[in-house]
Formats: sequence, structure tokens, C-alpha cells
Amino acid sequence: DPAMAMNGNGDWIGGWVSDQVAVTQPDLIGRRTTTNGSILLSESQINATGAHDTERVQLACSEDDSYVAVWKDGADGNEVYFRRFSAAGSPVTGDTVANQAGVSPPGGLDVAALPDGGFVIVWVGSDADGLGVYARCFDDAGAPAGNEFRVNVLEADDQEAPSVAADRRGEFVVTWRDSGVGTPLEFRRFGPDCAP
Repeated sequence: DPAMAMNGNGDWIGGWVSDQVAVTQPDLIGRRTTTNGSILLSESQINATGAHDTERVQLACSEDDSYVAVWKDGADGNEVYFRRFSAAGSPVTGDTVANQAGVSPPGGLDVAALPDGGFVIVWVGSDADGLGVYARCFDDAGAPAGNEFRVNVLEADDQEAPSVAADRRGEFVVTWRDSGVGTPLEFRRFGPDCAP
């Protein structure tokens, strides 16, 4: 599935899965564009290595035009990867594993940029009763700001389709769908220190 992200200036980046680099292993491709449609960066490969089996990518763009891409790699047991780029499109990190638990089930993921240049990634992982939503915060260099943590408090039933959005204070909200309740959409709010 294609994805896009926009910063406060209206500049945006789009990303999608393509087999134009390696037919046997789809790669992630990105392209940067200004608010008036001018091309800032031509199409370029997001993932550093070609040995990926991915079906989607998510993007977040910071106010300084730097950005981060996240994806799940089916070839590696659906581990969650990210790669951070500078405003000029130069890689700041390599393909970096975000989750600590290792193998995770297939499922959604999302990323939000934080005002200090950091970012938070959310994804579907395994919990005691099936699927849960997990998150981990990172600083502007891509270094972890702590361990991964489970977002949902209740473990009954499956928690799916996570989404995350952050404000200018660095607080963020994670929403997800609970497969076992009458009101399927739930949320949890976190402070700038990634604590609920």
C-alpha cells in the first residue's frame, strides 16, 4: 500500500512498494515533493538492503524536512524496521530493527514525528491473548529512547490497526481497533516522555 506524510510547510513525501530494483524481493521507494508540486528528491530506494518481503510502508515527516520510513519485513518474521533520512534525503541510519521481541505477527504499523526530531513507532505484536499494540520511542538520531512497551492495558481479544499522531508538545495518541468490544475504536494518550 502507498503512504505519504506532510510537514507543517506543506512539503510531502510519498512511499510505495516496487519491484523495479529487485523483482524477487520488493523494495520500498520514496519521492519528495513541495507544496506546489515541485520535485525535491527523485525516486530513491528507502530500504538499504534488497532482502525484504514487505507489503507496506509508513512515513513521518518532521518540521525540518527530515523523515523516517517504517515497515514490517515478512522475510525476517515480520520484524519492524525503520530508516531515518535527513532533509536532503541522505540516510541517517541503516535498516534498523525497532521491536525487541523479535518475531511478530503480520499486522498494521504506523509512525509519528515528534517536535524534537524524534519519532514513535506503533505496531501489532503478540500478547497473552493474541494480538496487542506495541510502541517504542526514538530520538532524532534514531537511537531508542527506551524499551518497547504494550499500549493496550487489557489483553482480552485482538488489538489491531494501530495509528499514532503527535502534537507540537511531543504528546501523542495511539488508536486501535479491539476485535472483542462493542465500541471497536480505543485510544491511549502519552506524554513527551512516552509515559501514559
